[in-house]
Amino acid sequence: MANPEIQIGKLEFDDIKDSIKQYLQTQDVFSDYNFEGSAASTLLDILAYNTTYYAFYSNMIANEMFFDTAQKLSSLISLAKPLGYTVPGAKSAKSTVLLRAGGIGSTIPRYQRFTGRDESGGSFTFFTFQSYSSDENGDALIEVHQGSRLFDKIETILNQDRTKAFISTVNIDINSLVVEVKTPDDTKFVEWISSGSINQNVDETSRVYFLERTDAGFFVVFGGNYATDVDRQAGLALPEGSKVRLSYVTSSGEIGNGVGNFNSDFSSTTFNDNTIVETKSLSEGGASDPNIESIKFFAPKFFAAQNRAVTKQDALAIIGNSPVGEGVENSDYKFTVWGGEEQDPPYYGRVFVSLINSDEGSTSIDPDITDIQTALTNLQERLTISILPEYVGPVSSILRLGMTVTYDEGKTNLNAEQLKSNITTYLNDTYATSQRAFNKSIDLAELVTGISSVDSSLNVDPSEISTTLEIAQKISNNGRQVLAKNSILQSSSVSVSSTPTVGNLGDAITIRNSVNPADFNSDTGYGKINAYQEENNTLVLVKENVGKVNYERGIVIIDPGVLTGEFTLSIRPKKISFVSKQELLSNFEFAVTVKKESIN
Repeated sequence: MANPEIQIGKLEFDDIKDSIKQYLQTQDVFSDYNFEGSAASTLLDILAYNTTYYAFYSNMIANEMFFDTAQKLSSLISLAKPLGYTVPGAKSAKSTVLLRAGGIGSTIPRYQRFTGRDESGGSFTFFTFQSYSSDENGDALIEVHQGSRLFDKIETILNQDRTKAFISTVNIDINSLVVEVKTPDDTKFVEWISSGSINQNVDETSRVYFLERTDAGFFVVFGGNYATDVDRQAGLALPEGSKVRLSYVTSSGEIGNGVGNFNSDFSSTTFNDNTIVETKSLSEGGASDPNIESIKFFAPKFFAAQNRAVTKQDALAIIGNSPVGEGVENSDYKFTVWGGEEQDPPYYGRVFVSLINSDEGSTSIDPDITDIQTALTNLQERLTISILPEYVGPVSSILRLGMTVTYDEGKTNLNAEQLKSNITTYLNDTYATSQRAFNKSIDLAELVTGISSVDSSLNVDPSEISTTLEIAQKISNNGRQVLAKNSILQSSSVSVSSTPTVGNLGDAITIRNSVNPADFNSDTGYGKINAYQEENNTLVLVKENVGKVNYERGIVIIDPGVLTGEFTLSIRPKKISFVSKQELLSNFEFAVTVKKESIN
């Protein structure tokens, strides 16, 4: 009898056993294999079982070798390691807390302990992961992170060649980790920073460490002592006699979610004992184990970037870890990044960066030229060859909102002035934050809902809310393009305050958009800007076409030779919902009128 065709793909127990039987039909030595009670049939069962077992085992091994099919966390940890991606441990739930009336210039240290409670009354411990300072009002908006236990300044034993220290738990929130080293040449412990890769900025003098995940915990790795085996040194080597101490928080994971009602003992801080602790949000985001699917998603993309600025988020991360970044202790800078494709018109092949001095004690928002160069250099080193970084100075603006709010006196014991005070307090607490910040926004629906929540008697009509945006231009040139970053209401005026040079009339000149609807070109989207003189409360045209305005795109262009020195552009946004995009900074100011509802 001819040999049967081998069915390699059939790996179920019964299929394997049937395949063996088909094979035995080709011989005449064994004849009782098809009798279930025979010894030969038992041997067939053993062979089929063994083959099924190893087929399954081999298939699982093959699956665990690839990101797409791996199911075990230990496999993903091993697969992620050569990609330079550190699989996190437990993640602490976090909450935002406002400290009020704590004293101007007060500070709160890293790892300050807070206690919160969930809805069932259970108590949880939270910690700050960084230090904070109060603002000019004695307030501080901080983040607190849940921690089941704090390990503070724990001296750690290094391995024989002084390259590794081991943290024997996977419940550590790696965002809380602080590594401090004292070499024989140091007079005190010095904080080292984490590095995700070996690049041109990491040399033999760099005080950096690397983090590696295992099934049982984390290795803190110092790369300097490996220099004997490679061409370059990846960080400062730890000489004999060096001491290492670690500080970190272990997390309870998702159990810490939904916690609020925070309080703290401020005796170890410079905040006064009467500090009010206001919970701004319940804790969220806690997780006991890293999400398998998130590891599969992020690890390959982390490798693809390889510490290069491929996306806007890459660029933000690179500047954030530079000497001017917000993540660097004692940095007085905030920054934003956007691509050339976001410009109007688009400017491809560029990445734009803007920095502001966030130190409220400084008289200027502009950064030092050396710090600008530092940010651009750090970014340039990691951009692709075809992309160039370019700096854009920050532009200050004020969005003034006027509103009339009515109230039903039958639903409240408060008078108009008391309601106005409460509304103003709410608006200032919610929106009137530091002017020195990028990407601030205000949404009409949220604004109306928020004001209405101040008191049940209040009624807010969106049509009774008006806005005016004033943009200050600090730099003068022959011609100036101003980007409002938001659409402009066409039926309103666009005006410029400055010292014009038109008609030798000096301060008597007003630069604004034409009030004649015929001066708007619907094909181009631009309307005229003219020079006017006010006579008897009437605008008299002095000179036409000193600029143009695109209402939809929010672009105002003043022609060369029209303005001298600094000026302020005043417009009305088309929508009350507003975003200060790109280099535009916006502070919100509110004028509130409260009156009784009319009775028909």
